[in-house]
Amino acid sequence: MENSEKLKNSKEVIAYLAECFPQCFVATGEAKPLKIGIFKDLAERLAEDPKVSKTLLRTALRQYTSSWRYLHGLKAGMSRVDLDGEPVAN
Repeated sequence: MENSEKLKNSKEVIAYLAECFPQCFVATGEAKPLKIGIFKDLAERLAEDPKVSKTLLRTALRQYTSSWRYLHGLKAGMSRVDLDGEPVAN
């Protein structure tokens, strides 16, 4: 996805997020619990990115966090991560 063509669906956005933020998002395997409020962080970091609209970003994030891969990764006591994969306070 090297060109600046606008992403068209949630699947493409999730793949793009995994490419841009590999310490936070994964395309396959068990997902890490995300920081509460991560949408705001994503919107700020991707504000100048012509590929992703906020609306599609919100939809993709909702799909990602409701997937079995993500829900399976939510375990009591696990740290949530920010966009750089750093643990944050719950």
